[in-house]
Amino acid sequence: MNPSHFITKADADAIVKALGDIGGGVDKLYIPPYWGIPTPEIGDAKFYHIRFKNGADGFNVGLIRQTMSFFPTRWPAMVDAEVRAVANSPKFPWEY
Repeated sequence: MNPSHFITKADADAIVKALGDIGGGVDKLYIPPYWGIPTPEIGDAKFYHIRFKNGADGFNVGLIRQTMSFFPTRWPAMVDAEVRAVANSPKFPWEY
């Protein structure tokens, strides 16, 4: 895993706040489950993900942070477009 995918809880909370109403707002900040192996972490940095209220799920917060860094003025539109696309995409039967 790429170390940039890991983020502290405080930084994750700040990004959740910065995301505002994208995807109807953040529904849940979570660490995905890992079965049979230890949950990945680097010190206090964890592998946090986001579920949005519009149903889009699985967004890595570290990658959102990178997008914000690389595109400081365009990131809201970029993240919003991706969240909308995921929310409107077909789901697998087990995702309902």
